[in-house]
Amino acid sequence: MTTIRYAEVDGLKIFYREAGNPKSPAIVLLHGFPASSHMYRDLIPMLADRYHVIAPDLPGFGFSDAPVRSTFRYTFENLAKIIGRFTEVLGLEEYVLQVFDYGAPVGFRLALAHPERVTAIISQNGNAYEEGLSEGWNPIQKYWKDPSETNRAALRDFLSPATTQWQYVHGAPDASAVAPESYTLDSALLARPGNDEIQLDLFLDYASNVMLYPKFQSYFRSSQVPLLAVWGKNDPFFLPPGAEAFKRDNPNAEVHFYDTGHFALETHVREIGTAIREFLGRHLGKRVKQGSKTTETTAVLVHGAWADGSSWNKVSAALQQRGFKVVAAQIPLTSLREDVAALKRVLRHQNGPIVLAGHSYGGAVITAAAAGDPNVKALVYITAIVPDKGETVGEIFQRVPAHPKAPSLQPDAEGFLWVDAEAFRNAIAPEAGPEAAALMAAAQKPIALKCLGEAMGAPAWREKPSWFLIAEEDRMVSPDTQKFTAKRMGSTVVSLSVDHTPLASHPEAVADLVVEAANGVLVTA
Repeated sequence: MTTIRYAEVDGLKIFYREAGNPKSPAIVLLHGFPASSHMYRDLIPMLADRYHVIAPDLPGFGFSDAPVRSTFRYTFENLAKIIGRFTEVLGLEEYVLQVFDYGAPVGFRLALAHPERVTAIISQNGNAYEEGLSEGWNPIQKYWKDPSETNRAALRDFLSPATTQWQYVHGAPDASAVAPESYTLDSALLARPGNDEIQLDLFLDYASNVMLYPKFQSYFRSSQVPLLAVWGKNDPFFLPPGAEAFKRDNPNAEVHFYDTGHFALETHVREIGTAIREFLGRHLGKRVKQGSKTTETTAVLVHGAWADGSSWNKVSAALQQRGFKVVAAQIPLTSLREDVAALKRVLRHQNGPIVLAGHSYGGAVITAAAAGDPNVKALVYITAIVPDKGETVGEIFQRVPAHPKAPSLQPDAEGFLWVDAEAFRNAIAPEAGPEAAALMAAAQKPIALKCLGEAMGAPAWREKPSWFLIAEEDRMVSPDTQKFTAKRMGSTVVSLSVDHTPLASHPEAVADLVVEAANGVLVTA
């Protein structure tokens, strides 16, 4: 849940939105013109399950104080000083910076002042290169060269409700997808007495940001800070070359373009939020600490039907890079009882804390095997089938009608279920690509029909915390069933637009969830 708060910063009340666990890595979201933290209303909940999210309103914007110009000089340097102090008041020692529009020069100033505090940068149409400035800046650049009253007055059209709405909808593939309360709120706040002069002052001072571009770029080169640019390619003010230019100074920078305009989150928050989660998962994953001593945490990964331990290969590699010991357990898929016995042998062989993850049918196996095991600290379910006591895998799997593209399952003479290559392409792993799907089909292990008919004993999720990745595009295990089971388990839920096998198509997102589970249950001193 997002909470509304105020912080007292050098005599100013700074409004901010906050969500997530304060013990989690912090992300500071900085808005732009003419917006406020309201622009992040849909992104915040996408990040709050694993990050401490803070979105302040800059002085003069949103619901923060807007002191009169005679007592506060509206420059980007002063905005940065206030936001820098804001992070100190909140006790943020390290944080990711997410910047947009005006938030970019404010955030980049924070990075110049305290590079040791910035763990990563996400720039959503936040520019730092002259080639990123469009001709839309010409009237403002004219004001920089000649700050006359005539040139100042010529910029007042930028503050009109019509122009504000245009900034939101220009370049968007469907203007009706842009929430009208966004530009309506901005226009109402711009119309406050004296706010027009504040904004005109900042138009003039934006020239100071361009003068600092070489220093910003030098910071990118020297720090090689992890950097992600997520860019609305139809932005009328900040052009795609400004996003590509990040790679010149930081070759490892990642750049993603979206077919939308300046306020890309209005139409593409799901896509951008997913990209941010995957990016941060790769760069913020750390070895988990227990007490004051670093401990090698073991992630035990359990495959589902028609697969083996190699189905976790991409996730295993990502977790090993983050300091985990990884064991991809092999289960025979001959009966639930035998699969549980095989997994228990693996668990007994491990030392120290375990995060136990199961994909699809593997969710049922970990549910039974982890019950009463004190070393298993967290359960992670990936598009999983999770019965309660007395229920069977088949009952949960068939709880709702099958997807039209799901394969028809008929046992062979020995009671095993097989699927053909078409089922992997169309239902099991459509996002993995045809070559990967063909390899999965070639390497499949059939599952015995009796695995679906054995009743669950005491489920481990009633005694241990759980995390659940819901695949919204799953064609094998219904997303509705996943939501039902995750809700009754009280799981921490991540819902993504992915297929049934994100182990192959979105391994970083899966690794993110395992890391989040570990950080959620193993105390960091």
